[in-house]
Amino acid sequence: MSSAQPELPKVLSIGVPAHNEEESIERMLKSVLNQTAWKALPRERKEIIVCANACTDHTVDIVKRMQSAHPEIKLIETPQKGKTVAWNILKENANTMAEAVFFFDADVIVQRRTVQRLWSDLTQNPEIYVVAANVVPTAALLSPGKIQNPISRFYSRTRRAQKAAGKLESKIYGAGYAIRRKALERISMPEEGNLPEDIFLTGAIGRNKIMRSQYASVYYRAPRVIMDVYRERLRQKLGIAALKNKYPEIEFPKLMNLREQWAVFKSLPLREKAYYALLKAVDVAASARARQLMGKGKKDVWKKTKSTKLK
Repeated sequence: MSSAQPELPKVLSIGVPAHNEEESIERMLKSVLNQTAWKALPRERKEIIVCANACTDHTVDIVKRMQSAHPEIKLIETPQKGKTVAWNILKENANTMAEAVFFFDADVIVQRRTVQRLWSDLTQNPEIYVVAANVVPTAALLSPGKIQNPISRFYSRTRRAQKAAGKLESKIYGAGYAIRRKALERISMPEEGNLPEDIFLTGAIGRNKIMRSQYASVYYRAPRVIMDVYRERLRQKLGIAALKNKYPEIEFPKLMNLREQWAVFKSLPLREKAYYALLKAVDVAASARARQLMGKGKKDVWKKTKSTKLK
């Protein structure tokens, strides 16, 4: 059995944008502190930077409390709201010696080997600029009795179907990814409105420079109530429409077409077909509302989803 140590980055820089994440931020940061790569590096070679943007809850207080035991955690506060605003701030403040910067959402749990696996994928694929983690929807992870909500279970099944159809392999999900310094430095996120930074980044980087890690994963809680599904779909559609209007020259990623959706529908058990039809109706309603809001010039509609938080 080999005793060789896994290759580690010279400097590990992790960025976490956070807006009113008091329910999740401590658990998320603890999952980073538990990373195999984090534990293997000395204090002077690692950092976590939290950018608290327009927080009105106790997010900042929680991060400050954790800083006393973990001085490698750095906190930046800004009154400007927006994940893209936070992303630009994190980019500018990341250690310049870091060959790559790792971004994770504040409401996920990072599987303990994920940073190591993302780094390994980057080093083994020099032509790749961004390696994305698998974003695993789960309700059973923390729920009492390990009972998975049927809507969340459907999300899990749909995500697996999208992956099987090859629709997720060259798309970045903002929940977790690593980006090379040379790619990071040439990207500046648009800061107006609540634009989806992961979709912008996917288009700006180009699919041929993005790969999905086979083993690196982050966990999040899929929506458990229909209204949160609607809110999630609405803000996604508004964001994509705004990006297409602003950057017509960029090819943004698409997911499943009608034929592929029909194939998924046919593969579902009878009970889950009903959920599929329900969620499809929600999707149609979100599309109609997005068109209505865009027609009125309202692009910044970003209502918070509550049922997706890992508590």
